[in-house]
Amino acid sequence: MRPAWELGIAKGSSTKEEGGGGGLPASSSDHDALSGLLSRNGFNERVRSLLDDHPGEQYMLVYGDIDRFKVYNDLFGTLTGDRLLADIGTMIRDVMPAGSVAARLRADHFVCCCPRSSFDPDALLAKFDEWFSSYRDDFTFFVRVGLYAIDDPTLDVNLMCDRALLALRSAKSGYAGSKYVLYDERLRSSVLKEQELAGEMIVALENGQFVPFFQPQYRYTTGRMVGAEVLARWNHPVKGLLGPMEFIPVFERNGLIATFDFYMWDQACRCLRAWIDERGVQRVPRLSVNLSRADIYRSDLCSYLAGLVERYDVPPHLLHLEITESAYMEAPEQLIDVVTKLRAAGFTVEMDDFGSGYSSLNTLKDVPVDVLKLDMGFLDARAGVRGGLILASIVRMARWLDLPTIAEGVETNQQAAYLASVGCEYMQGYLFSKPVDRTAFEHLLDELDAEDVARPRTENLREDAAEFWDAESQLALIFNGYVGAAAIAEYDGRSLELVRLNDEFAELLDIVEDDETADLLRKDLVSVLSREDRAALCAALRRAEDGAADAACELHYRSGRGVGRWVRIRFRLLSRMGDVCTLYLMGEEATKEQALRDRLAATTSSIPGGLLFYEVAEDGPHVLDFSDAAAEFAGCTREEYLDWAESGTFSIVLDDDRPLVEAALERLRSGDQSASCTVRVRHRTEEHRWAHLSASVVYRDDDAFFVVVVAIDVTSEKNNELKLRTQNEAQQRLYDAIPCGIVRYTAEEHPRIVSMNSKSCDILGYRSLEEYLALSGGGALMPIHEDDVPRHRETIGKLLRGSPPIDFSYRYYRRDGSVGWLEGTSAIEAMAEGSPLVQSAFIDVSDKQQQRHELDLQRYTRVLCSVYEEVLEFDCEHNAYRMLYSSKHPEVDDKALPFDKAMERWMSFIPDALERSVLRKTLEGCWKSDGEKPSTCAYKVGSDDKVRWCQSTFVKVSDASLLCCNKDVTERMTAQGRERAWQDERYRLLSEMTHKISFDYDSDTDTVLLYIDRTGNGTEAQVIPRYLKTLVNTRSGVVHPDSMDDVRQMFEDARSGADKVSVEYRADYYERGYAWYRANLFVAHDEAGAWHLVGLIENIDDERELRYRAEYDATTGLSNHAATQDLITAALADPDVRGRSVCVVLDIDDFKLVNDSSGHIEGDTLLHTVGSVLQANFRESDVLGRVGGDEFVMLLKQIDLDVVLHKLEQVRNQISSTAVPGLDHAPSISIGVYATCMGDRAYRDVFVKADKALYQAKRLGKNRIRVYRD
Repeated sequence: MRPAWELGIAKGSSTKEEGGGGGLPASSSDHDALSGLLSRNGFNERVRSLLDDHPGEQYMLVYGDIDRFKVYNDLFGTLTGDRLLADIGTMIRDVMPAGSVAARLRADHFVCCCPRSSFDPDALLAKFDEWFSSYRDDFTFFVRVGLYAIDDPTLDVNLMCDRALLALRSAKSGYAGSKYVLYDERLRSSVLKEQELAGEMIVALENGQFVPFFQPQYRYTTGRMVGAEVLARWNHPVKGLLGPMEFIPVFERNGLIATFDFYMWDQACRCLRAWIDERGVQRVPRLSVNLSRADIYRSDLCSYLAGLVERYDVPPHLLHLEITESAYMEAPEQLIDVVTKLRAAGFTVEMDDFGSGYSSLNTLKDVPVDVLKLDMGFLDARAGVRGGLILASIVRMARWLDLPTIAEGVETNQQAAYLASVGCEYMQGYLFSKPVDRTAFEHLLDELDAEDVARPRTENLREDAAEFWDAESQLALIFNGYVGAAAIAEYDGRSLELVRLNDEFAELLDIVEDDETADLLRKDLVSVLSREDRAALCAALRRAEDGAADAACELHYRSGRGVGRWVRIRFRLLSRMGDVCTLYLMGEEATKEQALRDRLAATTSSIPGGLLFYEVAEDGPHVLDFSDAAAEFAGCTREEYLDWAESGTFSIVLDDDRPLVEAALERLRSGDQSASCTVRVRHRTEEHRWAHLSASVVYRDDDAFFVVVVAIDVTSEKNNELKLRTQNEAQQRLYDAIPCGIVRYTAEEHPRIVSMNSKSCDILGYRSLEEYLALSGGGALMPIHEDDVPRHRETIGKLLRGSPPIDFSYRYYRRDGSVGWLEGTSAIEAMAEGSPLVQSAFIDVSDKQQQRHELDLQRYTRVLCSVYEEVLEFDCEHNAYRMLYSSKHPEVDDKALPFDKAMERWMSFIPDALERSVLRKTLEGCWKSDGEKPSTCAYKVGSDDKVRWCQSTFVKVSDASLLCCNKDVTERMTAQGRERAWQDERYRLLSEMTHKISFDYDSDTDTVLLYIDRTGNGTEAQVIPRYLKTLVNTRSGVVHPDSMDDVRQMFEDARSGADKVSVEYRADYYERGYAWYRANLFVAHDEAGAWHLVGLIENIDDERELRYRAEYDATTGLSNHAATQDLITAALADPDVRGRSVCVVLDIDDFKLVNDSSGHIEGDTLLHTVGSVLQANFRESDVLGRVGGDEFVMLLKQIDLDVVLHKLEQVRNQISSTAVPGLDHAPSISIGVYATCMGDRAYRDVFVKADKALYQAKRLGKNRIRVYRD
């Protein structure tokens, strides 16, 4: 039995404990009450004594902790976690070598000093693993240790522990993780380098030194880019461009990885927004960004990402999110919940490095991801054939799950070709492109079109298709034992692979697993069949591919063991993806049925009717046999029919109809199984009869094929058809004699013309119905003007519902493209077979309509000439222009001119190109409008020495006619110009006297007049048209993007009826950088109903600076004491904040010692670090303040207490990992926490309670978190 003191075990008595190191008194302060091991102080004393008393012995310091201990606590509770720590203490006492000293330093961190001679790390870790694996069946523990071989016994024990801790961190940071790592100088150097980088990271983030690089992803078959993965590079001002492996692990260890991830997501969204603006959303590739394990624990992850894409107005599907299984292993339920919420918010979630060792099929089963990213380790040279087969199986599995796959790290053409061959379409790697910066990536975008990663195009034609792969499903049970012979197979157009088959199907095909042909048959059933059976099987498979419900075939199958039988297989399409179809096969033996069919064929000669059998060889067809009914059909005996046939196989057919028979025969020669035609055949009475011949091929061989022909007498039907044709021709002659147009057409959804008389053709401009059908694409409908088609369809609907004949008036298109008018009546009549027909009788009334139009124009002109000096008409039907009235030229000729020539002449009088463009747009806009309101514009006419203003008002009087009314408005425009000049002068004087910017916004024209002195030489006016409409696009260089929403809100307030508005915002009016301005504006309304924003804009940079200094602490950048009190009191006024918020008070332990040991500069640096850590871990909406010395107060709004405690633990760990020069231990903080209630209304209400909790934390030993309890 080893002495108890050697393991630092508290005996609970005051007696001296004896041992190899001499007796030392035991006190409760030297021991950890939870584990029974030594505390940090007790361990330091015992190790120092052990080293001093045994100078000839070499010792090893072992430092270990429990991976995922935080997860264990979250899952099972802190009491269960404490019990685990106590049990670990007992286990350590049992397994550590004799002469060892052990302690629990904090949380799940344990340390031991033991003789090096009796220490075996592999044996020790094996004991640990054995103990932990048997501790709980429902949780997996991971244990790693850091080792420090004590080579300098004079070192401080705390420093020894720090070195072992460095080794532990190195063990955890390996790619696959190391069980233990021994400390050496390399570790120390790497830590120093890491500390150097860690100290620069926050500044680097603030200065934007981290830049996104993009590695494109391509679709191999098309060569088109589908997206890119966003990778980080540190553009270090001294060290140059650093790769992610140099700084990502540092971010993960110092707790800033979530802040870094948020920064990179923001960068990705900025790029997407810029590309959408430049190229349009359809030509922008989606970007994949990484989610670290720390991100998964953030309760606001989904809301933050949703807010991020909303802020940049980026569609969520363009931002893909990559996760790894390591996050699943730490918190599976948390990860599943996060992924589910992200997908519900519209994001695409990818599983990264699938197959690398960090992902498994179990993870894929539980986590509902959208895309798999494959690790190329499967195609490594060492993996060989097995790796390739595994990769192909994963791709195939992904197809079943409807998951696209992207292969990462593709470097050779051979790898790419193999991936494409197994169905992996999307690839990424140096074969295609290395990671490139934004400029280079945008060049790639310019050269290539982008497309999105599509899910495998799997069409499940049965809702329960996936259940075939669920071993526990009811469908699988039925498949295995209750449906007869059945199988599931995949067909790719060449081979039919039996993926799954039940015992009855194996028995049907005589498949014996140890037979050498069984594997060949499973891989491709097609390859083991004869040529005839292969053709029948492939034909059935093609029918199944097309979705036919009756796809089946019969095969004369012979197994590898020589067993032969007729087999019938039916096929049902389950799903389709690309060229691969998944089929359900049902089999049965058909040997007896085939024998019955053979006997039935022998009786065909006794069937009454015209049956004929032919052999078709190279020299032509030969009659083999025929039924008596065939001879009777020709009115002769069998002998007479044979004599007739010997003179020529088709001699019985009239000469004019023989080409029809020869054409049918040629179709059979070409491979068709059947053909038919209707011909006239001779009769012994020298009359002819009509026969319908149906021919089918019953057998083919290499030299000939055999045909059976069925002849049916259709003479009566043909005579009736001829009679009906004669009647129709007589009716058509009657229609042609009627002096109006008559058209008959079907009343179907897509009407077609049945008949049209000659007058209809004349009206429409065609010579005949045949010409109209040929030139109109089959005569789908009368050529009615598109604007009148809805009324025509409404008329047909009323007629079908039983309406009496309806009169109509439509415009129509003639053959030459001109437009005319029809008036007539439509009624319903019934065809012989009962289908309804519409018959319309009509006449052309184009001249009559023109006369009406002219009368309307005369009435309009008489009214308008009293107001306007000129009235003109634009006729869109005839593309013409004419003058209706002119007060200056009463004798004007109203002769029409071509529209283009008239516009050219009109525009020649308008010198300003912009005004010409505005006039054209006003005219075109009036044409496209509904005509309810006129359109007006003013412009200058004449030359430089004599310019006058003209106002044109456009009135749409019909779909075909537009009136233009002109009058001289020179006097009014001149008066308005003088008023504007005086207004400009007033604004200029106001700006110069106040040294401020004058602002005038006109809502009617969406125009801003800005009066500003940019050069110091006097105020100048700047006109900014379309101000609000283009505020984001054109003013983003003037108004700061962060202030854009505030400026737009000011305009919305004015629009909503406010009398005056004010806003503070950042802008760059003088091209010298952004400054803070305040706009104080008044809302005024003019007589026309428009509102104006008028007022002054002043620079408030100095005022903002004074305000900042008054409200913020200079050392930490947080709110000062007074501002913090005000902010917390103001926040508590909101009942939602009072009901669910947390107040936190924290201070730095022994901060005076920091100032005394390291100096006030290092003390201020530590204060700044604490402020930065708090800002990085909490939200902008939270209140964060330094209220004196080393004391900080926070009000975390609307958040759960357990989330706050988790975040505070992260903060405490980050502060503990900070190195302070001159301080021999890591700094720590103590924290008091209070959950607010509805009765808390002032700063003091919450501060006092949180401060009491802080006092309790200090009293219990510092470096801890304490929650206030009543």
